[in-house]
Amino acid sequence: MSKLLVIIGVSGNQGSSVAEALLVDLSWKSLQEVFKDANLVFGNTAFDAAPIIFPTEESVAKLKPGQTAGEFALDKELQQGKNIADAVASMGDSSELFMWSSLSDSKKWSGGKYPGIYHFDSKSVVVDYIKEEYPDLTAKMSLLQLGWFVTNWKLGRVAVPWEKQTDGSMILRIPGSGDWPWPIPIVQPADTGEFVKALIKLPPGTELLAYGELMTMTEYMNLWSKATGVRATLVCATVDDHDKLLPGWGREIGETYAYMQEFGYWGGKNVDNAFQRFGPRSQHYKKMLMLYLTSKLRDAVCPDEVGEAQLGLGERIAAVGDLELPLKLGAGEDYLPDDGGEWDDFKEFRRWFLE
Repeated sequence: MSKLLVIIGVSGNQGSSVAEALLVDLSWKSLQEVFKDANLVFGNTAFDAAPIIFPTEESVAKLKPGQTAGEFALDKELQQGKNIADAVASMGDSSELFMWSSLSDSKKWSGGKYPGIYHFDSKSVVVDYIKEEYPDLTAKMSLLQLGWFVTNWKLGRVAVPWEKQTDGSMILRIPGSGDWPWPIPIVQPADTGEFVKALIKLPPGTELLAYGELMTMTEYMNLWSKATGVRATLVCATVDDHDKLLPGWGREIGETYAYMQEFGYWGGKNVDNAFQRFGPRSQHYKKMLMLYLTSKLRDAVCPDEVGEAQLGLGERIAAVGDLELPLKLGAGEDYLPDDGGEWDDFKEFRRWFLE
C-alpha cells in the first residue's frame, strides 16, 4: 500500500534534508500526488549557495570535472525545477494556470558578458526547459519576476557592501560605472502573496515584474542615510573588488550588480509592470521604504481591513491614504510606532549600521 509523506517546513534545513533523502529512493512518489487535481500551481525553487560560500571536501567531490560550484548549484536548481514542471505537466487538463517564480536570463541578455549569475539563470533555464518539453504547459504558464529584496542587507556585506569609515560615515561600494541608467525594482518579500493573487487574475502568458519602488542606487543610499542620520557616499567598484569580500560568491553578486546597472534587472525584457497595470500610488511606497528595515512592516502599517482588492504594499498604502511617518532623524534615534514603542527589527539594523 502506497503511503503519502507530508513534510512540514520542507524549505528549512531539516525538512529539505528529509525530502532530498527520500526523493533519492525512486519508490517514493511525491510531487505528482501533491499536485493531483490542483487547478493553480505556484512554483519556486531555492538556489543553494552553500557550496559556493562554504566549500567542503564533500561538496567539492560532487563536482564534475571542470565544473564550478556555481554551475553545480545551477544544475541542482534546474533539476528541482524540472521535477516540478514534469509533475505539473502530468496533471493534464485539471491545471489551469502554472505560475513560475523566475528571474531574467542574465547570461543571454548580457550577451555572455556576465556568465556567472547562477542564481538568476538557474530559474530562467527552467522556463526554457518547459517551453522545449511541454508546449501545452507553456500555454498555461505565467511568470513572476520579483525585484531586489529590501531585506538583502541582512545577508551581509557581500549582498549590500556597506563600509564604515573612521569618521563614522558609511560608504556603499557597488560594482559598476556609477551611471546607473537602470533603476532597481525593489520589493518587500512579504508582498509576494499579493503579487501572486494579482497574477491569478491575469491571463496565462503574463510575465509580471513585481516591485514596490523603482530606485537608483543613489536614491537607495540616500534613503538609508536619511533613515539613520549617518552620512553615506556611493563609490564605484569592480567585480574583482567585490569578489575579494568572499571569493566565488562575491564574484557572483558583483556580476549581479554590474548586470543590473548595464542591462537592467529584468534584462530589458518586455515584462508587464504591476504598478503600470494596476496603478497604485507608488510614491507612498517610497515613504514606507524608509521603514522597510522592519520585517514586520506589513502588519504594523497595513492592517487586513484595507480590503481584498490589494496589490502589494504600494496599493495598500494608497487605500489607507497619506501616512505621516513617525520619524525622528539623527544617528541613534528611532522610528516610533503610534504606541510609542520601537520596532525590534529597526533596533537590529540601527545597531548594525552604527556599530
